[in-house]
Amino acid sequence: MKIIDFESVRNAAKTMDPAIWCDWVEEALIHKAEFACPPKPRISQSDGDYFNIMPAMYEPENVAMVKMIGRHGKVGGGTAQCYDGRYAHL
Repeated sequence: MKIIDFESVRNAAKTMDPAIWCDWVEEALIHKAEFACPPKPRISQSDGDYFNIMPAMYEPENVAMVKMIGRHGKVGGGTAQCYDGRYAHL
């Protein structure tokens, strides 16, 4: 498993042709029904902050990922955990 933080994604994106991003979105939408997306757990905190964990799996390409987002009193970035051999360089 590889953990990819927000700054790593931002830096990688700066070196890529934005047309690739559109291709990824188009491919995901075309194959949306093939993704397994289990229920999204929510972890609430006593101060009202929370984390949402969003798992997704795409068996035809051997891809599994978890996106974690949260709302917090102080500003911070999110983390995505992803395994995808095609983009291991990210």
